[in-house]
Amino acid sequence: MPPFVPQDVETSEIANNFNATLFGNFFMGIYTAIYCGTIYVYHRKASSKNYLVPVIVTILYLCNLGQFGIQWYLTFPVPFFIALNVLTVVVLILPDVLLIWRCFNLWGRSRRVVVIPALLTFTATALLLIQTVSVVVVPQSDQAAAAIMDHVATAGYIITAFTTLVCTILISYRIHSFSKLQAFSTRRFKHIADIVIQSGAVYSLSLIVCGIAIMVSDLSEDVVLQSNVSITANDRSYLRIYAFLIWTQSNVLFIAGVSATAMVARVCMLADKPNSLPSAHLSGLHIQSRAAPNADMITRTMDIRRLDDGVLIS
Repeated sequence: MPPFVPQDVETSEIANNFNATLFGNFFMGIYTAIYCGTIYVYHRKASSKNYLVPVIVTILYLCNLGQFGIQWYLTFPVPFFIALNVLTVVVLILPDVLLIWRCFNLWGRSRRVVVIPALLTFTATALLLIQTVSVVVVPQSDQAAAAIMDHVATAGYIITAFTTLVCTILISYRIHSFSKLQAFSTRRFKHIADIVIQSGAVYSLSLIVCGIAIMVSDLSEDVVLQSNVSITANDRSYLRIYAFLIWTQSNVLFIAGVSATAMVARVCMLADKPNSLPSAHLSGLHIQSRAAPNADMITRTMDIRRLDDGVLIS
């Protein structure tokens, strides 16, 4: 917040932080129930041998839990603030890592397909970590540098949202192409595509809204600073924007964890429905195609194992 803030405005800031953190108790309780149910459903299937997904989901939950615990400190030292930001970065990046892993397996472990999402994730991680390091490097009195770091954080949020959208499109397109084959259960694959699209859309939208909130809050603060006057209690526009930023940032981490965890649980439960694939393992799927006119028929064999956690694991 800008300097020379009156006491009643500081009280409003403290109240917003406290209410957002208190409301986070309710969110964390829901998240804990979803996480426990997801781990139970995932390990209930004896044929599940891929432990990367539950490990990512567990790390995502623990980082959310740690971030939530630190939030209860009204004022905390710089190391705690750095830890808070690092946990935030991990929570924001891990859902995209999980989606990239699914794309990698779904597209036959093709590295070319995941190059762009991986580069986007690396860029977003670098931007968010730069913003975290700036807490120590940039002095709080340097408003210009702080504004630049806010723009860097906004770019990180937007790139993360774009990465999620790219991975969602890749997964949905691959599932759609599989659903055209008569050997597959069209209804099942469309249901999985719906799950991926819904989770990706909610998470991407929350990231975009959070990025916009950071940008608008920074612009509002610049207006106050350029006017060379302190914020008064009657300046409700800034207080509303700041409150919106606090509530948005506190909710986006919850959405990041729940959207990825719920996706795993929903697809695992889908695997147990009677209208699932006729066999747990689909192998020897022969797709015949002509490479060129007057060329011999080419048979490509694709070994596709069961739908385990929202991705065709190969």
